[in-house]
Amino acid sequence: MSVLRIEADSTPYYDMEVVLDGVEFILEFMLNSRDGSWYLSVYDASRTILRAGVRLVINWPLMRSWVSENSPSGDIVCITQGQNKTLPGEGQLGVDAVLTYIEGLEVV
Repeated sequence: MSVLRIEADSTPYYDMEVVLDGVEFILEFMLNSRDGSWYLSVYDASRTILRAGVRLVINWPLMRSWVSENSPSGDIVCITQGQNKTLPGEGQLGVDAVLTYIEGLEVV
């Protein structure tokens, strides 16, 4: 199984370019201070929104319900390190909670 670690960090709002299955995407991360949760939006390379406001939850395939010709063929999963199994909050993304991408052919 081929897994890619997405180097996210705890900056409250930022975006980053990533290549998933050979296709460039822009991932936008936003910390909602009201509910203390992180949200992910996905854009194509030309900044066209493909998926918006996906709440980062632990050990759940975040793109599972996204069926589109523009979507990555794999899935993004937020996993925790250690005993913490709660939603990643402020200061935890990229530290206690790590984003991983499971390549398309490996997702079942």
